[in-house]
Amino acid sequence: MGLKINNKNTMNLYCYFFVGITLLSFVICFINILCFGTTSIWLDVFFKRGNDIFADFSNNVGYSANLNPYDETYGYGYNERVYPPFTYLLMYCFSKVVNISDYIKKDSFVLMYRNPHLLITFTIVMVIGTLLAYEMFRKLKNGSDLVKSFFSIAMILSYPYIFAFERGNTIIVSMILSTFFLFNYDNKNIIIKELSLIALAMSASIKMPTAILGVILVYDKHWKDAVRTVIYGILVFFVPFLFMKGGFDNIILLLRNIELNYDKYDFGSGLTLTGCINGLILFEGGDKFIATMQVITIIYTIIVLLGSFFSDKQWYKICALSLLAILAPKHSEYYCLIYLFPAYVAFFNKEKEENYDIIVLLGFIITTVFVPFKIYKNIGLCVLATYFLITSMGNIINYTKNRILLK
Repeated sequence: MGLKINNKNTMNLYCYFFVGITLLSFVICFINILCFGTTSIWLDVFFKRGNDIFADFSNNVGYSANLNPYDETYGYGYNERVYPPFTYLLMYCFSKVVNISDYIKKDSFVLMYRNPHLLITFTIVMVIGTLLAYEMFRKLKNGSDLVKSFFSIAMILSYPYIFAFERGNTIIVSMILSTFFLFNYDNKNIIIKELSLIALAMSASIKMPTAILGVILVYDKHWKDAVRTVIYGILVFFVPFLFMKGGFDNIILLLRNIELNYDKYDFGSGLTLTGCINGLILFEGGDKFIATMQVITIIYTIIVLLGSFFSDKQWYKICALSLLAILAPKHSEYYCLIYLFPAYVAFFNKEKEENYDIIVLLGFIITTVFVPFKIYKNIGLCVLATYFLITSMGNIINYTKNRILLK
């Protein structure tokens, strides 16, 4: 008697394929680097081929050392000091294990990772974070223990995670917190539910784009939870200013730095909607192109948000909001693909296959696997962006038709 293929079996096959391709791409990348060393083209998957390792971590440790991150100019100046104060408080703790004044005098923090005290401390924290991420995905994923374990391994050995690890970026912490929120905001346990709301507030105070995930509370009409989350967010965002030199005066300085950062990064780069399209057509768009894409990005965001509101599929809401966290900001680096991690879990946990799921699977695979040319990430995000745009428009049209028929 042959195997009966049903919808759940199909989703399982999709998951197996996703995990297999992700792990295989990691193995190919790793073996290639071992065989060819510094000449390996696969080193191109990392920022500056790994010559700027852990710099996101070390730079922000340096900026936070004097608890005056917004008004000092050593390092890369004002335009790189744009994180909320909560992040700098976390980084300040690491600055205590090195003689930070030596690096401030050199006006450079790029080699700070060579300090044994900082390297050991950083490694311990990153290992703990990776273990937490592994265990979290293992708990959230449906299926057998073997499937859950391999899925979790694939997550922490995927391109987005390894890239974020190589940068030493706090986005890993933000991703863990936001994933905890997305899968626990409706938990029946009051304590866990409340902790999930606090987790989102903390996530957004580390990486502000994750604040968009809170829209899911509006989708599900959790009005009181939404209000409490906003209150938590205000507290986590603003209270840390009190620990900075100058207190709340730093708010103005932060806004100034954000404006300078905004001017530094153009819309035609990275993994924003504009950057993806610009990367695919392989030219630097002019001012008219950029201005047009800014308007298109706003329209796209509105359509996807509205279309997700009319969807009754929880996985769709999570995927759409996770995607917007990457596409909607002015600049998204390649490690921002880690925002899709909760979307992977939600998608592969579905009970039934739906029309065109293969498109979502294709987008997830392209954005996750190791490839030596980052243009494939642009392709993957464009695939996902197109799918969610068309589906959201369909949701809006269906809702409108139903409203007319009811009348």
